Amino acid sequence: LLDEAFKFVEEMPIQPNSVIWRTLLGACVNHNHLALAEKVKEWITELEPHHDGDYVLLSNAYGGVGKWVEKAGLRNSMRENRITKEPGCSWLHIDQTIHEFVSGDNSHPQWKEISKFLDSVIDTVKVGGYTPDTSNVLHDIQEEEKEHSLGYHSEKLAVTYVLLYHRDRRTIRVIKNLRICYDCHSFMKHVSGIFERDIIIRDRNRFHHFSNGSCSCRDFW
Repeated sequence: LLDEAFKFVEEMPIQPNSVIWRTLLGACVNHNHLALAEKVKEWITELEPHHDGDYVLLSNAYGGVGKWVEKAGLRNSMRENRITKEPGCSWLHIDQTIHEFVSGDNSHPQWKEISKFLDSVIDTVKVGGYTPDTSNVLHDIQEEEKEHSLGYHSEKLAVTYVLLYHRDRRTIRVIKNLRICYDCHSFMKHVSGIFERDIIIRDRNRFHHFSNGSCSCRDFW
């Protein structure tokens, strides 16, 4: 009911803020309603023109349907307006120590061990039904490269660290600065079921509690 939602927001008795429009933008991207996503993005730009997440969401939508020229144009617009994408970071607090993980970054002292074990975890959950969702990878690259890019998202590294070095910990708590992507969301559901862990991730939008192969958000966030 995206068109009805758009009309509802337009006719609100108070002026909708950027958060309301951004929520609708996320829904448009979720349901591949690209035309409406573009209209919603125009409203957001008037209210909050320098929010990197809005550009990334619309860029995801373009990439999902193979509109690489439009995606490139959006990226050029980001550069012209000096808008940079915030890198994905995740944090763990274990034994009074904070561990930080950055997507694609190998500066963590145990990087080699974590990345090697993460590869084995991915292989294990694939057997259990996990299929990497590459629809939101922003680059026009081969499918195998997309899977590799997704594999090193910060929340995957954080959870893998706990699985490797704190095997007796039944609940894993992670804080992330960005919205969790569809692939990591699917990955966490499978890990929670196969490895019998409760995984709680606080992303930019909400809490996700993964347990026994499902999430508290019921796959809508």
